[in-house]
Amino acid sequence: MSFVSEFNSLLTRAAYKCRLARQKAICYQLSKMRLLRYLLLTAASLTLCCLARVTNAALILTPLAQFYGTNGASCMAPLLEGADGNFYGTTFGGGSNYNGTIFKMTPNGDLTTLVFFNGTNGANPQGGLVQGADGNFYGTTLLGGAGYGTVFRMTPDGALTTIVSFNGTNGANPASTLIQSPEGNFYGTTGGGGAGGSGTIFVLETNGALTTMAAFNGTNGTQPSHRMVRTADGSLYGTTYAGGPSNLGTIFQMTPDGTLTTLAWFNGTNGANPNGGLAQGTDGNLYGTTIAGGASTALNEFRIVGYGTVFRATTNGAFLSLASFNDANGSIPQGALAQGTDGNFYGTASLGGIPHYGQGGLGVVFQVTTNGTLTDLTAFNSMNGAQPGGGLILASDGLLYGTTVGVNSQAGGEVFRLTNAAPPAFQTISTVGNTIVFTWSALTGQVYQIQYNSALSSTNWNNFWGAYPATTGTMTASDTIGPGPQRFYRVVLLP
Repeated sequence: MSFVSEFNSLLTRAAYKCRLARQKAICYQLSKMRLLRYLLLTAASLTLCCLARVTNAALILTPLAQFYGTNGASCMAPLLEGADGNFYGTTFGGGSNYNGTIFKMTPNGDLTTLVFFNGTNGANPQGGLVQGADGNFYGTTLLGGAGYGTVFRMTPDGALTTIVSFNGTNGANPASTLIQSPEGNFYGTTGGGGAGGSGTIFVLETNGALTTMAAFNGTNGTQPSHRMVRTADGSLYGTTYAGGPSNLGTIFQMTPDGTLTTLAWFNGTNGANPNGGLAQGTDGNLYGTTIAGGASTALNEFRIVGYGTVFRATTNGAFLSLASFNDANGSIPQGALAQGTDGNFYGTASLGGIPHYGQGGLGVVFQVTTNGTLTDLTAFNSMNGAQPGGGLILASDGLLYGTTVGVNSQAGGEVFRLTNAAPPAFQTISTVGNTIVFTWSALTGQVYQIQYNSALSSTNWNNFWGAYPATTGTMTASDTIGPGPQRFYRVVLLP
């Protein structure tokens, strides 16, 4: 399905009847606009008209399950849809030992904590889970075990076994989601340790033996910390957070024999510090994001700044920066992208978007086309979550699911689902003296804005009545009817 449906065919002919309070008239007008509904008023007299339903580019974000600390906190990893139709994931913190958890969530949001990490069996999982061919779940913890993190196996009922503890020499601090090869072996990365001290790529065989396949040394990258992609020829592709010629990160390839090649590197203008892993599109190309750099990049106190980018790379290293963030449309995109059945990619930016109570935005969900058109779809506002960090997955029901870390990175967070936006419907319109009051249906947590202009054909709409998130199922606004040019009003669901 397409996550952003324009429904243009629903409004190729919108005819409406208007009733004037002080003068009788019948008016008809054709319209084709990306609006939800109109409420039309005149300044000296009242005019009511209802148009056919249309939609804008927003998505509805529905929180499904919340974390409160005791059951976990700060979801930094992507979800996994298990073979049983439930969703599985990890929290970086919280739980009985404050070292993170593994949880299961049903499609309707019922949450069960399966594992509490205690340090000895691992601590602070930052990567997601993968379900092996044997039906068990596999993952990594950033810390714990012998001190440098672990690889673990969990049965569907929550029995946890530590398979490997890292010791620095064989790698340290794994934060990536594992991938399983057709042979049954698991591949992953460590953010540090190894011969070069800058991280490793390892393979875990089915008998539990761990082998370091390649080591990073700074020149060829540093901190490979997120999901890799395995292509049909057995090669692995991934990113490093730093290192390379500009020390701003790289894209690498490792062949099945362990040969490591730097395919591309980031220089600030084309992005900096990839922190979300890669996704392979149906076109065979690799897509990802960086948390800094881009069109707004500047050197600030010897540090590269910028709001991040979306990029595309071929498997032979041809690189293209597709889009840049500017804070208003999001900043610091994290987590791997998900490709929808419409061919577009969907992702999350952990900050930016609509300002929250005069402060910076709390993150957005965005869409980017393969030719680089970037569109905000919905924004976080604390009521519906804040700071998404694990990226999105496309589930078998055709919908997108994701996670947030919460208002801050120490506690909270949620699992959310995205569905197509539904237009609000005006419910009551009344006058009290010279004041007009109108009420429309709303969805809790979604943000609405009233706008007006003096001519329906005009494209210059002015904001009236501040943009606020709905706290109940209805919202109300009012205005004074008086002398002056006529006003046409509309209510818009903001992204």
